[in-house]
Amino acid sequence: MKFPEPGKVKTRLAEEIGDKEAAETFRLIAERLMEATQPLQSEYARVLFYAPADRKEEFRRWFPGEELLAQKGDDIGEIMANALKDLFDRGASKAVITGSDIPDLDRGVLRQAFCELNNDEIVIGPATDGGYYLIGMRSLHEPVFRGLPWGTENVFHDTLSVIRRLKLTYKTVGTLSDVDTREDLLKM
Repeated sequence: MKFPEPGKVKTRLAEEIGDKEAAETFRLIAERLMEATQPLQSEYARVLFYAPADRKEEFRRWFPGEELLAQKGDDIGEIMANALKDLFDRGASKAVITGSDIPDLDRGVLRQAFCELNNDEIVIGPATDGGYYLIGMRSLHEPVFRGLPWGTENVFHDTLSVIRRLKLTYKTVGTLSDVDTREDLLKM
């Protein structure tokens, strides 16, 4: 999750509605997502990977009591691979990471993703824009995150091609939307 600073988040949406409004929209969606994915009892442990690293205190105030780890990496692929590595290094037997701008993401989707990892090595959630909003693994498979053209409408299919080439088993969960444009916002 990025800090909702005007001009730093939801830049495509900001082109249509302005920096301040886009940042506020992102903040509201992130809060909605955090509420909807709050684990019950010991369903799963939740870690918030935040950026930029120097905003930890703001994140601590925004989401008190949440476990916080700074994002590491130069592109989204590196950031995701490093997040999964951090989770496995902390003892996770399976891990699922998601975007923070998915208004309809909830605990049910996360429970299903973790359940799919009982039988398959990877679970992935396609996004309506051709990317994906969720990926989970039973162990880290870094090649899944390397050499892809991020931010295109083919990311999901390109990722599946890598998964198949590596001969890894996978399942998908339902397709959801992220919010990148005014049209996406109107669909909420």
